[in-house]
Amino acid sequence: MTTSNTPIYASQARPWLKFYDQKYIDQTMPACTAFELVCRQNKNRLGETALEYYGRKFTYADFIVNVKKTAAALRAAGLKKGDIATVVSVMTPEIIFAFYAADMIGATLNLVDPRYSVEGIREYIEEVDSHLLICLNVVYEDKDMRYNQEQVVLSPADSLPLPLALGYKIKNLDKNKYHSNVIHWKQFLAAGKDESIAAEPYNPEHACVVVHTGGTTGSPKGVMLTHVNIVNNGYWIGYHQKFSSRDRVCLPVPLFHCFGVVLASMNVL
Repeated sequence: MTTSNTPIYASQARPWLKFYDQKYIDQTMPACTAFELVCRQNKNRLGETALEYYGRKFTYADFIVNVKKTAAALRAAGLKKGDIATVVSVMTPEIIFAFYAADMIGATLNLVDPRYSVEGIREYIEEVDSHLLICLNVVYEDKDMRYNQEQVVLSPADSLPLPLALGYKIKNLDKNKYHSNVIHWKQFLAAGKDESIAAEPYNPEHACVVVHTGGTTGSPKGVMLTHVNIVNNGYWIGYHQKFSSRDRVCLPVPLFHCFGVVLASMNVL
């Protein structure tokens, strides 16, 4: 009997398959990007609501337009295939658009919890060689978000219905002293008006996002999730939850949490 010292990883052995029916194991999954899958699934429902944010509704047509505008803006900011942009934010429509837009142009989002320490956020930005930083205005000075790279600042009020947006801005005045390398979300979108919205070719192993573990058993670690990871996970959660176009899901889980990425970004849409 011979033995090998080469470790066999769970991702290779896949012991969980013994709990699945063979028909699920043999199921062919869509070979496309996350954005392309959402477009395919909803091509006959463009007038229906895709997202609702404190009473403001975005139809699937609105969603698609916003993703393409964000993709063009990312290109205008210098982000290209293989680059990484860091997002330090809670869940807002802009962050969902950015997720699909980065995926569309072959870039990766490094999703960081804004509650981390100043040192922790800095480490997560530097370890991935981030080319662009997108952050909430409410954490800009509190978390010392002054970096040399280009930065885009957004407000939780950017997509609120007008009365709520006015009330929020009056109550939460933006007193940050921004550096010259900082632009606001609307300026960011406007800068991309002449850029291409063409999607990069599908690559199943492309890392769509980097999420960070909680560090329960050690230091938090960045985990790359690929097209295959996200599309498969989202598909099967939606399948087993029996979600349909009639269902509405309230999701407070932020995008920097893997459950927020998969549930908010894939199976619900």
